[in-house]
Amino acid sequence: MSNDKRKPRMVLNAEAMPKEIYDLLNEKAKSRRLTPYIIELVKKDLSNQKIVSKLDLLSDNVNLILSKLDNIKLVKESLDSEDDLLKEGKIVDFKEVESHISKEDMDDDYTDF
Repeated sequence: MSNDKRKPRMVLNAEAMPKEIYDLLNEKAKSRRLTPYIIELVKKDLSNQKIVSKLDLLSDNVNLILSKLDNIKLVKESLDSEDDLLKEGKIVDFKEVESHISKEDMDDDYTDF
């Protein structure tokens, strides 16, 4: 719009408006508050568009995080199942443990420790 001249006036087609909107805009026009009112509406609309865009991006990020969390849960579950495999088997409780020390081991000097 930098090269274009602004039109001094714009026209709204009142025939295409619902009655309640026409009545509100007509009331604003009679009190010379129509232009500031429309400017505020457009500013709010632009702001809402930015907010919706950011919410969409936020929603995408949340979905990405949730999908990564699902992958983490799957890895944790697989680690738990590996622990279960390690737990399987018999636990043996010996009352007596037999061992012996060879003669060669007895001859070594362990006093350096």
